[in-house]
Amino acid sequence: MKNKNSFIEYLLLFLLLILFSLVRSRLEISWDMLWFILGGVVGIGLLPMAERHIHIQPSPFRSIVFVGGYIATAFFIATSATGSIGKGLVLGMGPLLFLYQLEAYIAHGSLSDWYQLTTVPSVSTQRVIFWSFGLMVLVIAFIILQAGA
Repeated sequence: MKNKNSFIEYLLLFLLLILFSLVRSRLEISWDMLWFILGGVVGIGLLPMAERHIHIQPSPFRSIVFVGGYIATAFFIATSATGSIGKGLVLGMGPLLFLYQLEAYIAHGSLSDWYQLTTVPSVSTQRVIFWSFGLMVLVIAFIILQAGA
């Protein structure tokens, strides 16, 4: 994220996390809700902190391979795990990855930078994969929110 807008973007992600946690807990404040928020804060902050401390270019966290791993792990956590911290982490990291991809697409007109570890598909295929990932993030969020606290 750009430094100029990063505070606003992180604030919006945090407000989205609070909204998710309120919906998930059905407007009841509990310890489970607080653990969920803590996991979400870790999910929002983990990638930027890791990128700051691990100086690898290109970033391994901004690759389609990482996104694929996230999707597999997120579906497992959403459907099988019972811990609120893990589910919060998944709901914090998914929108962050989507936002990273959106910013890259707006800045460069494609997501070719995200495919440096694989074969770069056409821009139209990149768009399909991008929107499919966004849909998967919504499905994962729906699964987690349906399960409730």
